[in-house]
Amino acid sequence: MSTFNISDETYSRYSEEYQAKMPGGRIFYHVAYLIPSVAAYALVNIEPVHKALSSALGLSGYSFQYAMFIAFTLCWHLAVPILMLRWHEKLKWAEVFRFLSLNRFSFKEVLVVAPVAFALSVILSLPYMLTLYEPFQAWLSSVPLFRIPSYSMFASYEAFYGAPLVLMILMLIGNFVGEEVYFRGYLMRKTAFLGRFNWFVNSVLFCAYHLWQIPQSWPLIVPFIFFGAGDAIEEEPVHDDRVSPAVQSRGRASLQRVAWPGRGFALTRAKRLIQVDTENSG
Repeated sequence: MSTFNISDETYSRYSEEYQAKMPGGRIFYHVAYLIPSVAAYALVNIEPVHKALSSALGLSGYSFQYAMFIAFTLCWHLAVPILMLRWHEKLKWAEVFRFLSLNRFSFKEVLVVAPVAFALSVILSLPYMLTLYEPFQAWLSSVPLFRIPSYSMFASYEAFYGAPLVLMILMLIGNFVGEEVYFRGYLMRKTAFLGRFNWFVNSVLFCAYHLWQIPQSWPLIVPFIFFGAGDAIEEEPVHDDRVSPAVQSRGRASLQRVAWPGRGFALTRAKRLIQVDTENSG
């Protein structure tokens, strides 16, 4: 695990200085993980609300949902951290970008860390996926409150990835960049008071956050807990000034969450391929 355990002084400084210190603030930043998801659940999964708002805005079901997805992943996930840091914390613009790790880019993260972590996460999660994933998913789907509505764009990959090209690009930017900025870049620094368990809690809350697709997301909480628990018992991180806090986030957290839709698809697809191969061998 030490290969992916990357840290630097900038990340440590901002985490130490700007983490929530009062009880009220600590509660707030834990709740902040779920605020956008509760709102999104109400707007999409509660059918009367969904119908009323999509009709009022003159948008079809999927178009309304695409717009909501962009609003939350791009606007909320990016605007809220920037506004809070700029006007509440009184940081200068350069410091805001530095805090959120938006001022640096690493080819090592993109070309080495992420692919390796992605492959490891799929391989190490397969035993659970082959045994307990489907029963857990079936139980979640049997609970009316947890079901993905048939009209939801998350009911099928075709619906989600069938968005117009421009909207698809914005959705993917929001999904990958927006979520990383909000959860890893902002909230994780605010909950740094949790110490080495910060990554564990962040992973669990990130998984729980996806309320609008519970049968798809919550069954993955066990692999997330596995990686989070592994991180919680790691030894002191290795110091490396050459690598940005964003890489630290990806280096350690990408073992827990590399790319949500891609990881979930890869896990379920790999599980299905193994099952087909077993059936053919039999």
